[in-house]
Amino acid sequence: MKTDHAIAALKSGGFLMAEHEDGGELKYRCVPGGGITPKQAALLIRELGLQTGGDALFPDVTPQTWRL
Repeated sequence: MKTDHAIAALKSGGFLMAEHEDGGELKYRCVPGGGITPKQAALLIRELGLQTGGDALFPDVTPQTWRL
């Protein structure tokens, strides 16, 4: 998914979601929209000031969702 499409999805009420893969890697998805790279996710979180949903499974673990 292109970064500008992800930004539009987030601005229209969407959210960013992190999924843990079997190997321990994080896979990111913009809902609605589709998959984005970890680099894009970091950019969106930083530049748009996305807030976490406070939904990490354990303390000190990456949250599962972010929203504007």
